[in-house]
Amino acid sequence: MGGGNSNFDKNAHEGKLMRETIKKQGNKIRNQDFETLCVIDRYGDIVGEVDGSGHSVRSDELDELARGNIEMHNHPNEGTFSPSDVLKHIENGSLETHVVSRSWNYLIRPKGGRHPEYGLRFYQAYREADDRLHKKAEMDFIMQAKDNPEMWSQYDKWVLKRWDDYCHEWLQNNASKYGYEYRRTSVKGRKK
Repeated sequence: MGGGNSNFDKNAHEGKLMRETIKKQGNKIRNQDFETLCVIDRYGDIVGEVDGSGHSVRSDELDELARGNIEMHNHPNEGTFSPSDVLKHIENGSLETHVVSRSWNYLIRPKGGRHPEYGLRFYQAYREADDRLHKKAEMDFIMQAKDNPEMWSQYDKWVLKRWDDYCHEWLQNNASKYGYEYRRTSVKGRKK
């Protein structure tokens, strides 16, 4: 008789399988020197996967599979979501999008599980902020390096790190204004 919780139990089980797959797949791709994109369904099954280059990965086929599912890819050079990652998340109608790097796990998803009608405003605001934040990171470097010429050998790495910190801060402070949740969590137990 009983059995009143069967849907709840089934949904909880599916959620657990999905989270296990996200963790396992993230650990598999996080240290690669090239990007890999995969789509995970609500049952925890990987329904598509494709390898890209060192700085990008795209697949029209996987974009179609992403609607209502979870997208995940890695950033070999560290870094949070790019504006194009945010745009793909919105256009594809993904339930969640995850980015993993050597040091961080990033998540973006619509609040309440549904993309707001004004989701593209989020992308547009972030794209504009991204441009400003990159210029700000470059200016920060110039101010730091003006009295320290040895720093110039670290220009790319330094600017990329500062730019990523600024983008993370922007997403953290603004995603919810546009109906999205954004999180960054540290990879636990990793040696430096």
